Amino acid sequence: MILKNALKHLKLITKHKWVVFKLCCKVGIPWRGFVHDLSKYSFTEFGESVKYYTGTHSPISECRKQTGRFNGMGTP
Repeated sequence: MILKNALKHLKLITKHKWVVFKLCCKVGIPWRGFVHDLSKYSFTEFGESVKYYTGTHSPISECRKQTGRFNGMGTP
């Protein structure tokens, strides 16, 4: 289950980054599109997100709903 969630979450955040990158390129800020949400690939944030991945909504909101906090980088 964890591997399946990891692969699905990886696909989801990569697709999101690609869409953001293309839109940033259209408005002339490709570097911003490239660096957007890079922290989502960090071990800390990715691991926490995989743990709470549901496939229907943000794993960050699911974590906060269940525990009242999120341990990802840069978030309380």
